Amino acid sequence: MNMLEKLLYQRGVSSEYFSYSGERQSVPIETRVNFLRAMDYDVEDSSQLEREVFNLDAHPWRSWLPAVSFAKQGAIELRVHPDELESVFKFNIVCDDKSSVCGEIMPSELPESGEYYIGDVRYTARQWTLPEIPHGYHSLRLSNDGAEKKSKLIYAPEQCYQLNNDVSDEKVLGISCQLYTLRSERNWGVGDFADLRELINLSADFGVDMIGLNPLHAPMAGGVNFASPYSPSDRRFLNPIYIAPELVPEFRESSAVQEHASNSVLRKELLELRALEYIDYSQVAAKKNRLFDLLFDDFAAVHLANESARAKHYWQFVADGGEKLRKFCDFEVAQAKVSQAHEELSSQLNSALDPRYYSYLQWLVQEQLAGCQSFATQRGMRVGLMADLAVGAVKDGAEVIANPKLYGVSATIGAPGDQFTAQGQNWDLPAIDPTALKDTEYQHFIDLMRANMAHCGALRIDHVMGLMRLWWWLENSKDGAYVYYPLENLLTILRIESHRNSCLVVGEDMGVVPNEFRQKMTESAITKSKVFLFETNHDGSFIDPRSQPRDTLLMVTNHDVPTLAGWWSGHDIKSRSEYGLLDSSDDLPAQLTHRQEQKRRLLEWLNQLNLLPEDWRQELSGTIGNKPLDLTLCAAIIRANAHTNCEFMLYQLDDLQLICEPVNIPGTFLEYPNWQRKQHLHTSAIFVDPQIKSILTSIHTERRL
Repeated sequence: MNMLEKLLYQRGVSSEYFSYSGERQSVPIETRVNFLRAMDYDVEDSSQLEREVFNLDAHPWRSWLPAVSFAKQGAIELRVHPDELESVFKFNIVCDDKSSVCGEIMPSELPESGEYYIGDVRYTARQWTLPEIPHGYHSLRLSNDGAEKKSKLIYAPEQCYQLNNDVSDEKVLGISCQLYTLRSERNWGVGDFADLRELINLSADFGVDMIGLNPLHAPMAGGVNFASPYSPSDRRFLNPIYIAPELVPEFRESSAVQEHASNSVLRKELLELRALEYIDYSQVAAKKNRLFDLLFDDFAAVHLANESARAKHYWQFVADGGEKLRKFCDFEVAQAKVSQAHEELSSQLNSALDPRYYSYLQWLVQEQLAGCQSFATQRGMRVGLMADLAVGAVKDGAEVIANPKLYGVSATIGAPGDQFTAQGQNWDLPAIDPTALKDTEYQHFIDLMRANMAHCGALRIDHVMGLMRLWWWLENSKDGAYVYYPLENLLTILRIESHRNSCLVVGEDMGVVPNEFRQKMTESAITKSKVFLFETNHDGSFIDPRSQPRDTLLMVTNHDVPTLAGWWSGHDIKSRSEYGLLDSSDDLPAQLTHRQEQKRRLLEWLNQLNLLPEDWRQELSGTIGNKPLDLTLCAAIIRANAHTNCEFMLYQLDDLQLICEPVNIPGTFLEYPNWQRKQHLHTSAIFVDPQIKSILTSIHTERRL
């Protein structure tokens, strides 16, 4: 293996992969070399290549311990020079619970686990079984003959947090929704945390144990893809647009806020915003920001100025947020200055250039989210909220700007071609450099897990395969390849944070997924994901739900597939044709014909499960016509899925209303108003409808069978 190939291997740039159809694909050497250039290597400088290979491959053997030691099954690897084999090493482990343990070891007495030659010197790796210590992030100090080495020691449970074993056989029923789509008589034109509390309260009466949500990350205000929850500014912070004003103490206490909120002009404007079919984010943000400005003014005058108990809670939040929160607030101030310069932000917002304003908003939004999770558990939900972690952040956002070393490569992430997008997908999200992640002791990944698990009972990780590998696209190029990440180390951190936050972990593992990755998911007790519409046998028939694997979340539909009504009507196929997402115009009639066959298969499936409604039997016995989906058939589909053996099952609030339009059409940007469509009905109206109430009750009954 030459130096170029060695460096490519060390940096995780793949030479081949299997496509969606199972065919082996080779990555041209020219493409792989361009990846090294994107990582800032001079590939023409042979001496630099040799030096970099040595630093990545050989140099770690000259140190007893790496900067971060990951314990596996209670043991870590110790690397020593042959002259040190018979030396006595003293160790001291200071645990993060303030306990400590110390002792001595001799490398020659430990089992050998590897070797490496540097010149004629044979370095040896020894497997050191650690003394009994708790799981967590600890400090390890090793000394020998006056020399000393320190390492962060990370020791995790073998599996992620799981539900109480006493009721492990009980299956979980959940509802999913995009929070912003919720309607009510009181919100400001976008679903908020008061609306979420209403959904929790009403759904709990029908045996719902989990509410699946979209990512709630802080957005890039004014960005071209502002509406997408999967293109955030910073995944460590939350979107203030979800703050329910009425739940903020200053809203009730401030006369200026009350006067503003009761203004007849504003009330009329809010009524119009609530009535819109699609969210007008710019208008909602403008009105909420004006209110937030008044709330902060009151908080500063009443609480900060007088050092009240509420102010002390706020300052504790700021202290806990540390440097990360400070940088985020500074970023928001910088954005506000740019907006003001372009007259995009009202000059009436007095607080927009005050960093405390943005930390105040983060304080409010995190308190309200935590309150929703607490309310869910009070209402008897076994899981409560399932949060969603996006796979990346936008290049001009706070997360990327604050971590220039991590995002130092000129590449974006996406996916290779599949049966839906032959050309592949470029999500235009900067790639994290796996070597930089290691060099920074994985702190950013730890921060991401902590922030996103803090106020929920489960976390769905979008494109979870990113823990193992991500498809990189080189900037200004059509070249792409997989780049590998330190999977075992990331899983170790994931398991620690899962237990520390009592948070289940769900992985979105759809698409091209290596078998070995799914095995790792099983070993770490990461719940897998399935979507009902894709769960078919080779002959096109739908899979018996009772045969589904236990360690899985089954979704009837989700944000990336059509709603049940949209699928039944073929609306998704017609839309993809309209937006040029089909390969050719000839595909439209062929795909519509194929959909008719899929519909027949669906009716046959329901009939086999003895759930086909009587008034749909005629459709099965004859030619599938154009009879639209009704609530009777919709209920039968959801009830059939409730039979699944999967531990977790989710259905969308949208399907109970027979909504045809999706919230998102993958592959579109400005062509379709993604992430803006609302629910058709107010949440309260959904749960008082007699037919829907009957359906909700029957779904719960089927789930318990």
